[in-house]
Amino acid sequence: MIYSHIGQNQKLGDDIQNALIAATNAKNRGVKERPDLAVLNSTKMPAVLVEVGFISNTSEKNLLVTDSYQSKIAGAIADGILKYYGLEVIKMVNSVDEALKILKDKGVINSPDYWLKAVDVVKYLDAFIINVAKKIS
Repeated sequence: MIYSHIGQNQKLGDDIQNALIAATNAKNRGVKERPDLAVLNSTKMPAVLVEVGFISNTSEKNLLVTDSYQSKIAGAIADGILKYYGLEVIKMVNSVDEALKILKDKGVINSPDYWLKAVDVVKYLDAFIINVAKKIS
């Protein structure tokens, strides 16, 4: 979901949506406009809210609870963000510390401290960070 179908919101939403569909072969339900959501309308930058499946659908729920599918989703979201920025894979990155150093050096993040704390709380954030760093290193 995006705030509006105008400008960079649409491009970011499309890039993430296309990467998710390519990685998961899920049904493409399109990028929806949701100007009423505070998480989207209160930001000064392009923002998206990603819904990756329906837990009310048994087959989707069974996929969503697996580590491999969650990792695939995290990688696809990272790929979509990187496509938005015009970045591609250059190098192998194997640890969160190495990934955060790359992201800091490239100016993507200011400090790795927040991200190191978040990795302990947010499941698969480590996979996401490593995937992003792989793409831009």
